[in-house]
Amino acid sequence: MLHDKPHYRAFISYSHRDAKWAKWLHKALEQYHVPIDAYPPGDNLQDDGSKKSRRLTPVFRDRDELPASGSLADTIQEALEASENLIVLCSPNSVASQYVNAEIEIFRGLLPENDQKVYALIVDGDPPDCFPAALTAGGAEPIAADAREEGDGKADAKLKLIAGLLGVGFDRLKRREATRQRNRLLIMVSVISAVAVMTSFLAVWALKAEKEATKQKVVAEQQRELAVESEKEATTQKERAEQQRELAKQSAKEATAAKIVAEKQRELAVQSEKVATTAKEHAEQQRELAEQATREAKAVLAFFNAKVLAAARPKQQDGGLGIDATIRAAIDAAEPQISTAFNDQPAVEATIRTAIGTSYWYLG
Repeated sequence: MLHDKPHYRAFISYSHRDAKWAKWLHKALEQYHVPIDAYPPGDNLQDDGSKKSRRLTPVFRDRDELPASGSLADTIQEALEASENLIVLCSPNSVASQYVNAEIEIFRGLLPENDQKVYALIVDGDPPDCFPAALTAGGAEPIAADAREEGDGKADAKLKLIAGLLGVGFDRLKRREATRQRNRLLIMVSVISAVAVMTSFLAVWALKAEKEATKQKVVAEQQRELAVESEKEATTQKERAEQQRELAKQSAKEATAAKIVAEKQRELAVQSEKVATTAKEHAEQQRELAEQATREAKAVLAFFNAKVLAAARPKQQDGGLGIDATIRAAIDAAEPQISTAFNDQPAVEATIRTAIGTSYWYLG
């Protein structure tokens, strides 16, 4: 039994050999958003005064809706009674299906006006041979949407069915749908353009930072080379001092004077060595700082590419916000991830937050 007396916008009747088509139509109808201005002026209210729904849900398709147990006939009967419209998938398979014909007959027999609420969708075969007998009862050939490539095609066939379900003209709905698609494209282009501008700004900033880091790295390397040369010179001076000290030992008359001179030169050499070592350590620090600046610049650029630019991807893709995403929404989505991504890199986190703050300032 169906629970809580459900209400369906439509019941899809089909042969299970056409299940692929039924699944496509079921998904297409339930995911469709009716354009705001699809209804003619003054025709957007229901009999009770409420606005007509912009969704076509729910739609009954037996494989999704039938319970695991109970009377199949009773379930189908109740689903048909709870449905506003009947959509018949027409094909040689449905012609041969006694269930499709029975569902058409049951639905038409429920209310006199139900004859006007039966819609046909051709998915295979040629009319009238693809129409179930119950659909052409009385000799009338139904007006059907044709989803075949040689017919209306899937897109137009879907819109024709939806136009019938909504009670609006196909041409009007198609124009509104085309307008919506153009607007979506314009929004997508605007978002992509804005993201491109932001990316260009960040890329220029990152390139400048990388260039400065490279410059500092070159300077540090030069200082290191100078420190190495100074260390070599200090070593040479130390060796010379040692030689002079030995000569001082050999000379009895000039021993005292030579020893003093040699000792002073040795002290100078030791001092020079200390200076050279300090310079070398400073050069290493400068080189490490330069490499750190380079890593930070690359990390910032990688973060904005992966977290901010990725927002322009479709929603179905991981991390995507869809074509309606704004720059602020992309930054808002990326900002909470900064602390996690760079919890061990406070300098990179500070740099990214500064860049995001600047972006918020420009966005207003």
